[in-house]
Amino acid sequence: MKKIISFFLTAVLVSSICLIPSFAAAPRAGEEKVISTTVETLEDGCTLTTVLSEIETMARQGGTKSGCKTATLREKDGRAVWEIKLYGDFTYTGTSATCTACHMEYTVYIGKWKATNMSPTRRGNQAKGAYTMKRYHLGICTQTESDTIILTCNTNGNLL
Repeated sequence: MKKIISFFLTAVLVSSICLIPSFAAAPRAGEEKVISTTVETLEDGCTLTTVLSEIETMARQGGTKSGCKTATLREKDGRAVWEIKLYGDFTYTGTSATCTACHMEYTVYIGKWKATNMSPTRRGNQAKGAYTMKRYHLGICTQTESDTIILTCNTNGNLL
């Protein structure tokens, strides 16, 4: 009897160890999978890094996709100054794609920066986020950075 129980427990242990890697590799809801990164050097030596990510969701249905495009301003020494995120939800069919929702968020890490304009819009298969960030010193604007982030989903569900 002890041999049967011992054999059974060993079989359960071995099979559970074999299953762990498959569960560990599965993406979790809210996790961002980086698709691409671009870096632009500005006139003052700072850099603007743009990262395109796909956001995993638990209830992923075929034909839906969620993504995020993040723009991060970095000092010459690499420290992040601020970050703007544009989120978009999309549906696609193989012949068309539509942005169903979008929103923006920002975080300031260093200095006295403020978002004076955050305008997320959606049209067709694109989410667009226009923004203006201003740096203030003693109540006076000393630096302005403005741009538009564009997040697109093609008819096959690829984020661009």
